[in-house]
Amino acid sequence: VSIAGKGGHVRSGGCRANRSPPSREFGDPSVNALLADAMMALAEDVASLVSTHLHAVQSAAVAEAIVADVYRDFEREAEDHPGAGAGAGNLTYGELTLPTLRRLLEHPAVAECIEGANSRGGGGRKSDGGGGTGGTGGTFVDVGSGSGRVSVAAALLVEVDTVLGVEVDEDWHAVASAARERLLAHADAGFIRARELMFVCADAVAAAAETWVEAADVAYICCTCFGPPLLAALAEVVERLREGAVVITISHKLPAREGVLEDVCEPITGTCTWGHATIHMQRRTDLQLDR
Repeated sequence: VSIAGKGGHVRSGGCRANRSPPSREFGDPSVNALLADAMMALAEDVASLVSTHLHAVQSAAVAEAIVADVYRDFEREAEDHPGAGAGAGNLTYGELTLPTLRRLLEHPAVAECIEGANSRGGGGRKSDGGGGTGGTGGTFVDVGSGSGRVSVAAALLVEVDTVLGVEVDEDWHAVASAARERLLAHADAGFIRARELMFVCADAVAAAAETWVEAADVAYICCTCFGPPLLAALAEVVERLREGAVVITISHKLPAREGVLEDVCEPITGTCTWGHATIHMQRRTDLQLDR
């Protein structure tokens, strides 16, 4: 994938600390040595941070280009879908932009959750042979995944065992499945960071136990147009998430029972296909509930 911007092609490059001695010297050689070591360590830390940032920017640019390529022929199908415009109720469709998704996936709470899954020995569903070579543990679930764009982007941006999209609409699911097959063409180049990318056509509430709720470490729910009954039903479902699982919702918090979910940060303002939206990030507590 060739990524070009105003400044030309994006290339990765390492940073090397300048090992020049400090300009100011003291009479005691031991002090000079300590100062030189401290400045060298600081320079190396700064170089590492810069290199990490450049790598993240490059990875995001590559991911955006791949998503655009994967969905290049699906835009008209999405525009013609009955749920693409307002007024379709629970099936009204919209998506996060990739920069906002990247911000969410890089949030410390998400990283901590995924690392915790790794320490438990990973998670996710049984492999069907489709995905990348990365993965460190954990499952990212896109509840109501639609065309699968968020799931595809997540598979390119975060190292997890499984990215799972669950969608009830058969037409959207067909688009997502076709996009997945197209994405796999990039697998050999090492761009896919998730070990598996999967899509399931199912009701995310009625089939929650069979499809996602027991596997999820991070559950993403774009629920801007969901009505109160569906929000209440999803709130009951997330009560069955494991302790520490992160729930990301767009526009609304799920009306879970008191003490089930706790905020991990202040609401985040992000961009979506319809404009700006408020994003809530919560964590499943250790509260045990009677079933």
